[in-house]
Amino acid sequence: MITYDYTGIEKLIERIKSNTGYDFSQYKEKPFKRRVRVILRKYKLISVKDLIQHLDKNKDEYQSLIKTITINVTEFFRNIEVFNQFNALLKTNLKEGYKYKVLSAGCATGEEPYSIAFLFEKLKEKYYIKYKIDAIDIDRDALNKAIKGEYPLEELYSIPEDLREYVKINETSITIKNSIKTNLEFRLENLYEDNYSFGTMYDFIFCRNVFIYFSRDLQIKILNNFYSILNAGGYLILGKVETLSQNFKNKFEMIDLRNRIYRKL
Repeated sequence: MITYDYTGIEKLIERIKSNTGYDFSQYKEKPFKRRVRVILRKYKLISVKDLIQHLDKNKDEYQSLIKTITINVTEFFRNIEVFNQFNALLKTNLKEGYKYKVLSAGCATGEEPYSIAFLFEKLKEKYYIKYKIDAIDIDRDALNKAIKGEYPLEELYSIPEDLREYVKINETSITIKNSIKTNLEFRLENLYEDNYSFGTMYDFIFCRNVFIYFSRDLQIKILNNFYSILNAGGYLILGKVETLSQNFKNKFEMIDLRNRIYRKL
């Protein structure tokens, strides 16, 4: 069994920041090391020191490294019970003529925001409502795929049958219909930078399976930002293994513990 040497990992983080602008200093240590281990295996290296030397000689490989560190596994309607509860909340709090605004933070290749859009489209068949979804991520390549809206054919089967009308089924792929895309905007944003801003207020914020990589201090910082851009009575939806910091117990009420859904007080 190979033993990897992580000595100098702080120096690696500094190198990444100086060469790409991405700052991973507040990533949790264990998940960050797991991603670094994947990179070491890829280059057949056994130490962070060797990796730094390799990157110094091959600076064009930093973008590939960033992709490995930030990769987010996703699919349409991942943890479908979360979407079922979201749909139930929409129906319970439905406002005719209202334009709902949703933020999908850490949207990866776009399956989450498109899943949200499908649910809105289905409701629009019965009710007069509008919606706008802002979807953000730090991976430019993932966002480009999301904007294109084309996925392997097998992803069709994670979409409930009554919602498949919103995609075009091709021979080997599926494509999101343009009528859906017009309600979404994908943007390159970095949640752990100080200078990002969204410029609007939201009714729902999805940020699932993102906080598990962040230190507690960074989580608090981001949650404060989310709180400031979430409408009163709006909902925050986290990942199933993520919990809201005690710092926010007087700012949010628990709506669904199992699905990590909170309402802003």
